[in-house]
Amino acid sequence: MNLLSHALSLGVSGIERGEQASPRVAMRLFDVLAKNTADPEVRARAALGALRCAVQLDEANDILNFSILWPEMRADPTGALADAVIDLVKRLVSHKRLDLATALAKSEVERKTSARSLYLYARVLERTDERAAFDVYGRAAEMADREPFSPAISVTARVWRIERLAMDPATSQEAALEASAANPDIATPAQKLVIAAGRLLSPSRFARASGLSILEELARTARPEIALAAVRAAALHADRLAEGLSSIEADRVGAALKHWPDRSQRDSALVRLLALVRIAAARGEDRDRRLIEAWDAAPEIFPLLCRARAVLTGGGVGSYGSLDDARPAAPHESAAPLDPSLRLASLALDAVVAIRRDKPFDAASALRSARELVAPLSVDAPPVLWTAVILALGSSDAHVRSAALALAEDLVTASGHAPPSPSVRVRRLATLLRKAGRADLSVRVLRWAASSKDASATQDLAGELTRQGFRAALEGDREVALTALREGRALSMQAASSKSPGSTGKNR
Repeated sequence: MNLLSHALSLGVSGIERGEQASPRVAMRLFDVLAKNTADPEVRARAALGALRCAVQLDEANDILNFSILWPEMRADPTGALADAVIDLVKRLVSHKRLDLATALAKSEVERKTSARSLYLYARVLERTDERAAFDVYGRAAEMADREPFSPAISVTARVWRIERLAMDPATSQEAALEASAANPDIATPAQKLVIAAGRLLSPSRFARASGLSILEELARTARPEIALAAVRAAALHADRLAEGLSSIEADRVGAALKHWPDRSQRDSALVRLLALVRIAAARGEDRDRRLIEAWDAAPEIFPLLCRARAVLTGGGVGSYGSLDDARPAAPHESAAPLDPSLRLASLALDAVVAIRRDKPFDAASALRSARELVAPLSVDAPPVLWTAVILALGSSDAHVRSAALALAEDLVTASGHAPPSPSVRVRRLATLLRKAGRADLSVRVLRWAASSKDASATQDLAGELTRQGFRAALEGDREVALTALREGRALSMQAASSKSPGSTGKNR
């Protein structure tokens, strides 16, 4: 350092010593030094001093002006500037000056883009613009993966994103991908719980199994409240997939269930799990035998399993096919399951059977009962309920179609649950909704499918928006027409691009 720089540094130190006694005078002196000194380190110290005084004085204009100047202060050999800015941003947030905190945090990103600065910026945006925060958290996670000293930022940012993505069925696959990228080895127990839950949404049984392994570890090692939550998550996963549970997942679920503290409940859950695994592995007559055995393991789901099988094989409500003779003690179908999701599935089966037997009154009654159950409880819609809605919307009976349309509206708008795959069922549902005069619901359903990168659904959405655009044009609503037509054209080009040979190769 030359003599002039040394003298200027001593001058900055002198101003810093008098800063508390006279912050306004100190701020002006710092400002002069920051704008007129050539030495980069002295400039940076002076600019930081000016910011510090402006925050202490709560001078909004000065804070904004110094924030604009801040990206030029790149001389920071010890990393002290980053630490100081974090403290200043925290003070602004605590004083409810979120606009000023956002401006300063953004300037710090421009001064030195790092995982740490991006994470700071995202934390502030989280309070004002969650959509923007979501994107910045993503950038922070990607940069943290490349920086050797920022692994905790990567995990924290990804966990925040997983929680938001998992809330919407349309983005559940993105949540699974984010969870697969998160490193549970450096996560806190609470973060591991979120990562595991995200992985359980994956279409890959191996990814789901890795999530269940995390849950088993939490059940074994975490504090009681998290351990119990982990076991519950594993059990709910097994119930959700039922006979679709793979052997590797069943093994992990069983390992987690063994850590449940109540012995009788633990043993009951393990027996139920074993029954589901045996049903999944069985074929033909052996599956009948396994279904009968399920009565002992889980009597509340036995009638539902039997009735589903009866419907699929041409039977009907109350008909258990070959199981009647084998198990005369099976409960009657009128004894509805107490669990809301099981009750909902039972009503859906009622509707399916009634439609196939041409009993419109019974079908409409079952659909109305299902709607009453969905609305107050926000129960997740089982796949069979969507099947019932699709069949009912295509019915020749007006009462059945009306009941199905009301239920579909509640499922699509109020509950916010996306129909399950395959997407061809989503497209069929969208077509029936449009024919029923609810183009708005049709567009919403198609957007779900299109958000899952389904090119066919994207093309259907483009067609529907184009129809709406022309309809609005005929009605004289020029603004709505232009908006719909432009979006329809863009989506049509997007779908065509994704189907092109070059695009397909790239996706692979």
